[in-house]
Amino acid sequence: MAYKVDESFLPAEIYNTIPHIDLREIDNQEREQSSVRDALLKVIRDHGMEDIFSLHLLHRHYDLPSNHAMVYEQDSNPESLGVPFLEICSPRCLDNLDTLGELRGKFFFYRRDTATMSAYEFTTEVGPNITSPAYSNFIQDFTHQLLSLKMENVFALSISPPSEKARILYEIEIPRYCATFRVEKASWVPDGFSTDWAGLDGKSDGIYENAGSLTRSKPPLKGKHGRRRAGQHSTVELDGLLTDPSSVGIVWDDERLDQTSTAYTELARILDQPFFPWKKVLVGFSLGQYLLEGFLSLRQYKFLQATKVPKVLEGEVSQEVFDKSQAYGRAKAQFGFVSGLYSQIQNLGFIYFDALPKLWGVSGLLLSIYAPEGFRGEITHTLIFVFVFNIITTVLSLPTSYYSTFVLEEKFGFNKQTLKLWVMDMLKGQMLTVVLGTPIISAILKIVQTTGTSFFYYLWMFGIFVQLFAITIYPVAILPLFNKLSPLEPGVLKTGVENLAKRLKFPLSELNVIDGSKRSAHSNAYFFGLPWKKHIVIYDTLIEKSEPEEVIAVLSHELGHWSLSHTTKLFGIGQFHMFYIFALFSAFVTNKSLYQDFGFHNEMPIMIGFLLFSDALAPTDAIIKLLMNILSRKFEFEADAFAVSLGYSKELARSLLKLQIQNLSTMDADWMYASYHYSHPILSERLAALGWKGGKITGEKEPIDSDKAVKAADREL
Repeated sequence: MAYKVDESFLPAEIYNTIPHIDLREIDNQEREQSSVRDALLKVIRDHGMEDIFSLHLLHRHYDLPSNHAMVYEQDSNPESLGVPFLEICSPRCLDNLDTLGELRGKFFFYRRDTATMSAYEFTTEVGPNITSPAYSNFIQDFTHQLLSLKMENVFALSISPPSEKARILYEIEIPRYCATFRVEKASWVPDGFSTDWAGLDGKSDGIYENAGSLTRSKPPLKGKHGRRRAGQHSTVELDGLLTDPSSVGIVWDDERLDQTSTAYTELARILDQPFFPWKKVLVGFSLGQYLLEGFLSLRQYKFLQATKVPKVLEGEVSQEVFDKSQAYGRAKAQFGFVSGLYSQIQNLGFIYFDALPKLWGVSGLLLSIYAPEGFRGEITHTLIFVFVFNIITTVLSLPTSYYSTFVLEEKFGFNKQTLKLWVMDMLKGQMLTVVLGTPIISAILKIVQTTGTSFFYYLWMFGIFVQLFAITIYPVAILPLFNKLSPLEPGVLKTGVENLAKRLKFPLSELNVIDGSKRSAHSNAYFFGLPWKKHIVIYDTLIEKSEPEEVIAVLSHELGHWSLSHTTKLFGIGQFHMFYIFALFSAFVTNKSLYQDFGFHNEMPIMIGFLLFSDALAPTDAIIKLLMNILSRKFEFEADAFAVSLGYSKELARSLLKLQIQNLSTMDADWMYASYHYSHPILSERLAALGWKGGKITGEKEPIDSDKAVKAADREL
């Protein structure tokens, strides 16, 4: 394998996986690795590179915000502090590096995902271009020796610029500013903090001249590595730090890094606390949600044990239908208890047995064995992980999916699928995951990797594009894979629907019938499409079991959502929610403590971070679900009222009753369960709002208080 040098800026999420080493342990580690160090230094000497390269213990001092790099800058007047040489390393925003001139790599480590010696910290000082062919043989031999000794996680290759001469340099951390000083020995420098093991000769030039100076004033130099030892050092104290006013590096007084890094970087800092028990917190969230939903289901189960038809439905629903509906509801609830427990056991098993890091490791192994060298980065690794993870979760879901389709739904006469069709649907779903998931996931990862701290803006815009693209290709490329769409035949129904669309100025492009009966006996109707081109789809089961006027009434309700801008409002809310998710994710994507608590100690894969972040959002997701269902039920009442205004009150009520009976939908619901789970009001509420009284439509319908949380039913209409 030909190893190369990469001087491009390292993504912060990768930089943050480089180990942090307590500088007090440097001397011990030097002694432990002395023989290996000598072997690597020999490679440098054998190639005659002593004046250019040295060794460096691979380590970082601080986590980087996204879109930043660690940059070394030399002080032009170090003698003012009584030292012959002083250099500061601090985070710099990549968007504001043009003022520093050309940057070169200073320290290089072996980056496994790209198989390169990659720069992880940079310098403003002029140095050799080690990417040129003149250094290729040395880089090849050094990297090979580094890997053969299995020291790629211990040693880095260091460029020794001429200004360092034969200096022995010491590093002092100043956590307050996320900065690190490198200085030559002076009376006030703490002992025992050298991280360079070979200082090499050279000329003294290339000093960075645009830096500010250091002053002798308050506050005192402090921090766990920049500590003072009584009686050993003078009282020199630091207040100013090297900074270029035209850049956005360390700020003098307000202790901020980058003025463009605002609330989310502060939130990221707060959330990334060492040894924070993220695993326990996320398990607590998962168990809390499971117990909440189990409690609500138990409340609902009491309603499913009722034996008397609700009063408002006594004249419309027979005792036989009601009993069957209750039995169907209880069967689904019992299945829900078992499947929920099964899902919870899976989730806890994945967490406690560290399934994610193990799957990530397996996918990495597959990548190293089968993928060409140029396809071994994080994106390819993530794609393999996602596909492996998806296959595993699909296999684990087979028992519940099979039971739901071929036992529960079959028992109550709803299932129309064959085993072959069920298997084919599953295989087609996996195929779509690969075909559509590959470019989408790749683009998401690339956006996060290349756009820095503002990635969530670009990710949000990309998400909108994906939604519009999906709406466009769905009827052409996706829906035909699972169902057959046929134009609605001419007749009373087609004429009525077209007239309704014209009346409302609905941009109807296609009016189709879908063969829903080949999978289920349930009925429904819906529309979709772009604002200027809409498709209406009617289930064949709805046409078969309803009168044309009743189907038109159902569609008048659906088009009411469009006419009242419900779809637009929900789309807008969805975009806001997506932006909020991505923006909040930016505070988690480099959360080292989160990754480490779940077994990722040496890397922070973006996709893994998003999976863990999604689990961390469980409490807010529950609240958002509740609020969205309240809003959805309000919209349903408004759409019903819209259909009434078009003169379809009687037909809509009859259609609702028929659909309720045909689908064996729940006749009544616990208010708490319904408020949390149901996006549609229950039948009795809707009939009351329509003015339905014992088989008749009254002249006056009951007013709808759309601002309160009303009951709901598990219906699509």
